[in-house]
Amino acid sequence: GVNYAVTRDWTAYALYSASFRGNGRSDSRDPQSSFLAPEEGVGFEVGTKVSLIDRKLTGTVALFEVTKKNIRRVDSGAIVEGRNGVVLSDGEQSKGVELDLLYTPNRNLTAVLAYAHTDAKITKDVINPGASPDLDRDGKADTIGLRLKGVAPNAVSLWLKYELTAGPLNGLVAGTG
Repeated sequence: GVNYAVTRDWTAYALYSASFRGNGRSDSRDPQSSFLAPEEGVGFEVGTKVSLIDRKLTGTVALFEVTKKNIRRVDSGAIVEGRNGVVLSDGEQSKGVELDLLYTPNRNLTAVLAYAHTDAKITKDVINPGASPDLDRDGKADTIGLRLKGVAPNAVSLWLKYELTAGPLNGLVAGTG
């Protein structure tokens, strides 16, 4: 990654990352079966960070994109057809924006507010009768363009922390969020 301090309280940054994860064997029933191709991913992020009010309020705005291929997933039709229950998805992409604010008005209290908008979907796939069929017969898997399961399009979080800094309970922290 690269950081550039525009001013003392304002920084711009850019990040690049690559990932790799093994997917195991091609047939979970056969310990001699070949290994599946590994999951691979590439990520990009650009953003800016700012500090305000004597650094009591900090914020980050970021745009991101993550692309993966060879994602292991369950083949729902495998048991019916007597096949292995694992297939690889050809491509998934998540892109969006994140906003984070951190407010520390004094040494006892911290508040964090975050929002993320994520567009996560299947971008490439192979036709597979159980997991990604071609029911409309257009030569493309019907899963292309579907949103990824388990990824909320919009997420908001708020977290508060209070720490006692004096007296017999010095160091006691209470938090909620």
